Amino acid sequence: MLSKWLGSFGVYAMLTVTLAGISVLHAFHTRKQFFPATIFLTTNKINVVVLSNVAFMMTLSLGKLVKYVFLGDLSAQEITEIERKGKIAVTETCLALTTFREELNVRMVALFTVLLFVKMFHWLAQMRIENVSVRTMGYGTHLRLSLLTVLLAISDVGWVTLITWGMLKQKGPSVLLLFAFEFMILTVLIITTAAKYLLFVHSRAAESPGGAATRCCHKHVWMFYLDFTADLLRLFLLLTFFMIICTYYGLPIHLIREIWVTFYGLRDRIFKFIQYRRLLRMLDHFPMAAPEELAEIRCTICLDSMQTGVKLPCSHIFHKHCLYTWLFNSQRCPNCVREIPTTLTTPPPPPRRGANQQPQPQPAAAAGGGARAEQPPLPAARRQAAAAAAA
Repeated sequence: MLSKWLGSFGVYAMLTVTLAGISVLHAFHTRKQFFPATIFLTTNKINVVVLSNVAFMMTLSLGKLVKYVFLGDLSAQEITEIERKGKIAVTETCLALTTFREELNVRMVALFTVLLFVKMFHWLAQMRIENVSVRTMGYGTHLRLSLLTVLLAISDVGWVTLITWGMLKQKGPSVLLLFAFEFMILTVLIITTAAKYLLFVHSRAAESPGGAATRCCHKHVWMFYLDFTADLLRLFLLLTFFMIICTYYGLPIHLIREIWVTFYGLRDRIFKFIQYRRLLRMLDHFPMAAPEELAEIRCTICLDSMQTGVKLPCSHIFHKHCLYTWLFNSQRCPNCVREIPTTLTTPPPPPRRGANQQPQPQPAAAAGGGARAEQPPLPAARRQAAAAAAA
């Protein structure tokens, strides 16, 4: 009954607060004075676990509050994606902390929790902003997304500054390097996400039937430049961190996968963009559909009727500006999934017959009505020798 009324998190919060209260009362009852009780609370292992659980509960409460204010309810797809990325992030960070196992303490565990907390809201902001291009949102939603993006950017810059200041005080490499580079990567991510958000909002606000195709094409080109720059900066930061760790600690195995994934994604992005530019040039060579072909069909990309349309080699017809959007993500026909060619294919011309080329002799029929086997033609010198011998 209590779990239905409060929920699972409410029951967990009540138990956490109750245990923390019992620990504090026991410390002050046994030590009688404030300073000895405080020392007991921060040195006893059971009390440290209880107080750490309180800090974790407060972090979850803050996360729920921020989610409620800026994002609202999460969709099933967002929850699944957060769980998937969270598992990968926890595994990779735990592997990274093994490199700094001699420097682990409560402070590092707290930084790890904060890092995971901030990462989740970066992922949520990125997914919500990507939905702006495909879904209409109200002004309130845009305002909350803008505020969340600004707060995340300020948080990233603040954490990078704070951790860098701490490393300068230590005058040497430490586990703070890990958190500094992680927050730098998050800073690159949130700046790229904010630029995409501005691009999406400007594209939807300036959308009109007249120049939609040109703007759509330019939007995807700018998106490629943003993603390319973000991947390049991420790869640079990862390689720099990799070399620093190799110099002072040894081979960081946990970074090999991340560097390979970033490099492969960068290479794949460049290849797809080259293909996209080739396809855009090919669209100008494809024929326009005749008016009678557009009478009873709709564009299967936007599901709207067509006044003009481009006819692909597979004979399917679409809006030209819709193909600009489609071809950025796929190089295949939306209907038959046939690959769209990136080069013009023309049939070879027929061979031209020379002036001195003689026609091939026809096989002669046998006297008995049957066809005699075709003999290869004899050279001219041999034919003349055979005629002289017969005479």
